Amino acid sequence: MEHRPDQKCPQCRKVHIDEPSHIIGKRQVIDIPVIKASIIEHQILQTTCTCGYISIGNFPTDVSAPVQYGNNLIALTAYLSSRQYVPYARSSELVRSITTISMSEVTIFNILNRAANIVLPIYEAIKVEITKATTVGGDESGVKVKNENYRAWQTILATYIVITKSRGFVTVTNTFPNGFPNATYVSDSLSTQLKTVARRHQLCLAHLLRELNYFEELFHHKWVIDMKVLLKKAIILKNTMNLEQYTETFEERTAIQREFEILINQTLSDKVSKIFPFQKRLRKHWNQVFNFLFYPVVPYDNNGSE
Repeated sequence: MEHRPDQKCPQCRKVHIDEPSHIIGKRQVIDIPVIKASIIEHQILQTTCTCGYISIGNFPTDVSAPVQYGNNLIALTAYLSSRQYVPYARSSELVRSITTISMSEVTIFNILNRAANIVLPIYEAIKVEITKATTVGGDESGVKVKNENYRAWQTILATYIVITKSRGFVTVTNTFPNGFPNATYVSDSLSTQLKTVARRHQLCLAHLLRELNYFEELFHHKWVIDMKVLLKKAIILKNTMNLEQYTETFEERTAIQREFEILINQTLSDKVSKIFPFQKRLRKHWNQVFNFLFYPVVPYDNNGSE
């Protein structure tokens, strides 16, 4: 928008007609247009041929009801609920405020179900993606859905979440009955995770270090400190390795494995008996601690899943 001065000069009263003007300043106002709902009416027509045959047009396949909401409005409603966590009543109020469309909470519920059905093929495609992956992270956490829990599986590119009543192994077998036979499965030390079928497992070092931090605060024991230093050394090594080193034998990695073997077999005092189960677990799963040093795409923690 151009804002010109008055045509008449305030000093000499001359009327400006042909004098050139040039821009000496700019200011911008950023706004959004007024949102107004549009209604498209689909009409099917009937034609009668001279031979007497009656032809009738067809409604578009996605127009299946006398009155329905379009995909943009469905997407907005689903976004408000699923991403922004806006309650049904406030979603109804918000949509009415910006579009003048009145929707009840029951309508919003039905819209969300329709949106879920629309994206269901994508959800199933993510599951297939994870089934075929060579590295899979797994974790479980709590969410209040009628007191149920959820579990998440994750690759570098995708995350798959399942709502279940159980965090037990039955969830794994029901969701991925064949497990992950082609993948390194990265997880914490929960028995359900460790029982999951996989080509190989990788224990989450972040979880192990948290446990070691607790033991250090409790006992200040040298074994705990040495194990912490060793795991951190392995993480530093991971961050500096090149692709060739994963398939070659090199001293830094061998030294870490050697020191780890000494620590997990070291005899500890009864005064630190709380460490015994932790040490026993590492001894049992010794071949699941440093797989990330042998495979470039395997991380040393499952923080992506968490």
